[in-house]
Amino acid sequence: MDIRIIIDGIKLNVRAGIIITKDNKILLHKNDNKDNYCLPGGGVHFLESSEEAIIREIKEETGLDIKVEECISTIENLFEHDGIKFHEIYFIYKGSFIDDIDTNKIIENIEGKPIKYGFVDIDKIDDYYILPVVTKDIIKNKTSHIINREIK
Repeated sequence: MDIRIIIDGIKLNVRAGIIITKDNKILLHKNDNKDNYCLPGGGVHFLESSEEAIIREIKEETGLDIKVEECISTIENLFEHDGIKFHEIYFIYKGSFIDDIDTNKIIENIEGKPIKYGFVDIDKIDDYYILPVVTKDIIKNKTSHIINREIK
């Protein structure tokens, strides 16, 4: 069960994401029902480390195995979505696929979710609407800790 708790109408959420690059491209995922892109990842379960979570999430969603190299950033992400205020702690890792992956192919979500994974040119990263909005700063500058306050 993911670490998600609602207190006084505010949702506390703990997530992990990963930056996987190859051939000057970065892996992003996009839900077919939304306009934004995100780093691959998902929720951290109770009694699971964020590193264990990212390995599990990628395996569950794509069937592929990854190697986690290091945690490069943490985002304290304070935002509102669909009328709900969130206080999210988001761990960002750097890693790679264990097996060779063709960066020109789309990776389908094997859980049946409307999510697709694909590599995009890092030099064109500004052309993509990526959430959280500070993700691009992490990709470009490897910023280690960011407080992303979209709400008060």
